[in-house]
Amino acid sequence: MKYVVLKEFKDKKTSEIYAVGQEINFTAKRAAEAEDNLQVFGGDFFEKVKDEKITLEK
Repeated sequence: MKYVVLKEFKDKKTSEIYAVGQEINFTAKRAAEAEDNLQVFGGDFFEKVKDEKITLEK
């Protein structure tokens, strides 16, 4: 699943630093794990990107 970073953070598992506005791919399980780890810092570091479906008019 695709997520967008709302606050810069360093991934505890990979040591990668994610910047605000960056799109990242996490599984649902990995996203939950990262969010749990970031709760001590206030949470809300990233959110799921909503799927936008484009409809074409004929």
